Amino acid sequence: MDVDWQALDSLSIILGILSTVFAATAAVFSVWQRWSARKEGVRLNQEIFIRLSCSELVETIDIPFSLRRREITRSEILGLIGMLPMKAELKRFRYEIHYLSTSEFREELSRTQDSSGSDTLLIECNGEELGQFDMEKFNDDNRS
Repeated sequence: MDVDWQALDSLSIILGILSTVFAATAAVFSVWQRWSARKEGVRLNQEIFIRLSCSELVETIDIPFSLRRREITRSEILGLIGMLPMKAELKRFRYEIHYLSTSEFREELSRTQDSSGSDTLLIECNGEELGQFDMEKFNDDNRS
């Protein structure tokens, strides 16, 4: 049986070239994946501030705790708002903010989760909803 050494030599050269191309492609893809993951990690670690805003009173309450973008969930936000001191006559009640149950809030939350850069999540309140919180007591407690 005669072996065509020239054909085998050509085949091995072609296979070597293809292997080099595949290895280079894999290396480029690996570097791109690492860069992309690092960039996403930086984005997810960005600080997000939360602000209760009342357009009718032109008043705001900045929640004194920020969250990282990766931590921004509805439950985390509700928990942070729950940490604000309630007025004495309302202490036995849970705060009520209608906006937190709307599709607009859900869309704003999704926008904040998907965006990049430092951001502030605005929660719309009316005067009564904003008035539930005793920010004077909170500010006095944090000064001492």
